[in-house]
Amino acid sequence: MHLRFRFRDGLKDGPADGWDDQRNRIYGALYEKGELVPGSESWNGTGELSPFLALESSDLREVHFPPSPPTMGEGQTHLLGTSSKGYDVLAYLFGGLQVNFKAALVYIPLVYALGISIGLLMGFFGGAFDLIVQRLIEILSNIPFLFVVMIASTAIPEGLKETAGLWIIIGILLLFGWMGMTYLMRTAALKEKARDYIAASRVIGASTPRILFRHLLPNSVAIIVTLVPFSISSLVLALTSLDYLGFGLPAKYATWGQLLRDGLENLSAPWLVTSAFLVLVGLLILITFVGEAVREAFDPKKFSYYR
Repeated sequence: MHLRFRFRDGLKDGPADGWDDQRNRIYGALYEKGELVPGSESWNGTGELSPFLALESSDLREVHFPPSPPTMGEGQTHLLGTSSKGYDVLAYLFGGLQVNFKAALVYIPLVYALGISIGLLMGFFGGAFDLIVQRLIEILSNIPFLFVVMIASTAIPEGLKETAGLWIIIGILLLFGWMGMTYLMRTAALKEKARDYIAASRVIGASTPRILFRHLLPNSVAIIVTLVPFSISSLVLALTSLDYLGFGLPAKYATWGQLLRDGLENLSAPWLVTSAFLVLVGLLILITFVGEAVREAFDPKKFSYYR
């Protein structure tokens, strides 16, 4: 028996909980063998407590089901099959997509705001501030990212990971993700601050914040917009990899990495790995195409005779 989930509400948080479904199976088996007295569910012919009652439970419990292949029919339709916990794979994939989008909506604005601000300040002011931040970036770059995730996974209490697991992962990714954007914006600021319009702004008395966010930042927007799709792609790949290795989000989150790991543990159910792999690769290719289209749209050479 497999848990049946509707497409919209079929994905539950946490393990698959279901009523003790051994009742009907054991009852039928004992009745066929003649070991269960008709009309009585308490005692069998030997006077011993029936296994049917001994295994019956009125409480919800975690149930592990063998993965079911894709099926279509009345009362039970799983277009992409089910997982080892009875989850509908199609609903699970959409749940993983929702988790990725939620993480992207939080991570991308934060990492870009931090990287852009620090990069602009480094390129515009230079000097000691630029030197100190460069040394800090070099130190952070030498810290193994996976080791930090492993330490956090073992040191953080389970209760905190259950309630704030997604935000903890985003925080760790944010700690290491701002450095690339910082160097790009530093380079853009160094190039733009030497132009004539910056000198003219200083002559007319424009303040430093106005020069940074009114002149430097708008002229660097092409770099920002071009890199957003690729940052989303890197985030999705990082979340999936961490979940696959077992250092990612708790089990209550539907993630593609957990589905890939479930497929590895159940090699007789190839639809688990195939579904997750195709969706992951398809999304990454789609995001890459969007990024290339955005880059081409903001490429000034496209609208110039000098190529």
